[in-house]
Amino acid sequence: MESGRKITIGLCVNSFYNEYAARVWSGAVKAAEELGISLIGFADNSIDNFDPTVREKRLFELAAPGSLDGMIIVLPSITTQASKDRLALFLEEFSSTPVVHVGVEDESLNRIVSDNRKGIRELMDHLVECHRRTRIAFIRGPEGVSDADERYEAYLFSLEAHGIPFRPSLVQSGNFRRDSGTAA
Repeated sequence: MESGRKITIGLCVNSFYNEYAARVWSGAVKAAEELGISLIGFADNSIDNFDPTVREKRLFELAAPGSLDGMIIVLPSITTQASKDRLALFLEEFSSTPVVHVGVEDESLNRIVSDNRKGIRELMDHLVECHRRTRIAFIRGPEGVSDADERYEAYLFSLEAHGIPFRPSLVQSGNFRRDSGTAA
């Protein structure tokens, strides 16, 4: 990297219009300002879309190899192998660029993952032990998405650990969007 040139990091998300990505973006902007680096955001919700006319308009294509000093990939909603394969093809162009993935299970990748199980267990412990709650509703994320599955498993484990019977009527499906949470 040239001396005196500002580091430029690309942050790839599937949308800037969901609460999760908006919070990630906000935190990344704050960190970039504190570190004195440039941050470029790329949003693309077409990675799971098989329509070639949608994929041709991918915003990720604005990220050119050599234009970024590093990339952060935050695409937790990618669920199909075909989508993962398309992302891998895209990232091949950036083989000389450091890339970190957020929320992926693949141990061969540089990654940051949250401990979903621990977080839900701590939340459940707090609700049961501090607030004496025994009817705890749960909005489950999409089945097959590791974050959602881990959280649900921890919810079930915590109910059992506290001797609270499982009530299927207290579990509703969601998709990580505010409107689905409101509906549930």
